Amino acid sequence: MRRERVRERVKASVTVLFAALILGTTMVSQANNLQLANTVMEQTVIKFDISWENSWRLDGVSEGDGYFHDAVWVFFKARAEGEEEWRHVKLAKAGVNPEGSNGGSIGNNIELVVPEDCMGLFIRRSAEGSGSGTIDSSKVTVPWSYKASGFSMGQKLYLRSYAIEMVYVAEGPFWVGDGLTGFTRTLINTNDATTAAVKVDNEWQGGRPSGQTAPENAEWPNGYNAFYCMKYLITQGQYVDFLNSLTSVQAVLRAYVGKAGRCTIGVSGGVYSADVPDRACNHLSWVDTLAYAAWAGLRPLSELEYEKACRGPLYPVPGEYAWGTDTIVTNLLLLNGVEDGTEIVTNDVSIGAGITYGNSGGMNNLAKRVGIFARPGADRISSGSSYWGITDLSGHLCERSVSISDADGRKYLGSHGQGALDPIEGIALNSDWYETGRTQRGLGWHSSHSSITLLRVSYRNTEANAGGRFSSIGGRVARSAP
Repeated sequence: MRRERVRERVKASVTVLFAALILGTTMVSQANNLQLANTVMEQTVIKFDISWENSWRLDGVSEGDGYFHDAVWVFFKARAEGEEEWRHVKLAKAGVNPEGSNGGSIGNNIELVVPEDCMGLFIRRSAEGSGSGTIDSSKVTVPWSYKASGFSMGQKLYLRSYAIEMVYVAEGPFWVGDGLTGFTRTLINTNDATTAAVKVDNEWQGGRPSGQTAPENAEWPNGYNAFYCMKYLITQGQYVDFLNSLTSVQAVLRAYVGKAGRCTIGVSGGVYSADVPDRACNHLSWVDTLAYAAWAGLRPLSELEYEKACRGPLYPVPGEYAWGTDTIVTNLLLLNGVEDGTEIVTNDVSIGAGITYGNSGGMNNLAKRVGIFARPGADRISSGSSYWGITDLSGHLCERSVSISDADGRKYLGSHGQGALDPIEGIALNSDWYETGRTQRGLGWHSSHSSITLLRVSYRNTEANAGGRFSSIGGRVARSAP
């Protein structure tokens, strides 16, 4: 699955709102050749072309087969002439293929799913069964609301469009803890996180892991309900797109531009750029990750959702990594050439594709191209993929998630970002996010850590870890399924 840098396309500058149309700038994420182009804002609708490779949808035909698919989260920002702020564009109607929307040139082969808050839309295959391959549709249409987006008739606007590749994690029971590391092994079999675990047939089951304190609300996202998770870690190209949509005051607070420890982000004349945009974005603080999530209309993962994103509904393998085995490659990873978005690993990683390990070059070996192991013919183990097809959940950059083991983490309600940040502090506006406890997952290499134990799905050693910027820390965020 070769991942290519999506080049932005500037189609026009400014025109009068509703006089004709607005042609915008495409600022999309990097994925399986994900292309979002020809975005046009008209009086009541937004039209665009979208394509991406290696799309799939699996619908289980019998109990236990599983149901999961990939999708793309698409959202828009607009800026009025004379203003610095890029505002989040609110869509007009929620639902699956809401009134006034259509799937464009491939019609009913895709579904447009707009959540209740209308912050964007998921685009996914509609075909049941084992459909897979390339999605390519022109003139996809979705209604939008200028009033809900904070604009008035007669304003002149610039438009930007964004897309992030996601994977659906289905509703249902799953296990946390592997019986060797982490929580006491528990089957999460209800979406009520306040339900205490009880022992049935010598196994714990309930709404939270055995021995853990109940969160403040039953809505705490314990992973039972369906959610969409980013398929890849946040890339440096994605983070640059985020920074370039903020005000100058906000961007300075959210940017690391040291170009050290594999970070390639720099700034010139107030414009941010990344020399290697497909590389996982490191030097992300907890506040940075939350700000990115808020800006995109997404939210942080809870640590129980992290385990489900790795393991799916399968019974835990003691000491397992995200690809479902307790084995992992331990030699220094070698690349086939210049890191330009097409590089691949030349090692044999058939026993478990983790990027980092204690003897693999330390922090200088971190932050590779996201999804670097996922290529045609690779299985789950050699591609480093989770049960659902999510990549790099073990052994790449550390990922912070909200911890149920911490009193502040138990205040989390799973609210979604509002598309905006505090104008002065540049932080997310969600009251249930702040000072939430966090744990670091998928640990890779952090500080003096040098043990493969740290990469295990259920390993926990750094709950409520300091939320600063480190070359070993990246981010990945999610959204509750509509």
